[in-house]
Amino acid sequence: GKIQTVYHGSDVRFEDEDGTLVDYDPALVEIRNDETEQSQPLSGYAYENKGGDKKQYLPDTISEDTPLIMESESYHVHMSPAEDTILENDAEEQQGISQKH
Repeated sequence: GKIQTVYHGSDVRFEDEDGTLVDYDPALVEIRNDETEQSQPLSGYAYENKGGDKKQYLPDTISEDTPLIMESESYHVHMSPAEDTILENDAEEQQGISQKH
């Protein structure tokens, strides 16, 4: 894995339901529920972000069956690697290299 440090010019905060600015807590904690806030099943998921106005759920292994899930209000995004696309790009690159030589 990689370690990354990100610096911000000011604290990163969100406004809670009372209008108070609250610091985000991006720490990952073990999943506490069987479903996301939008009622999606979390079987195969290990971690979620500790605090914020948006939720992220990370599986043990990211795949098309267990993508990274991000939720905010009524919106959600699922992200996973596309193995077929990666393989196709690798094959095209290899063909391009072999055709040049």
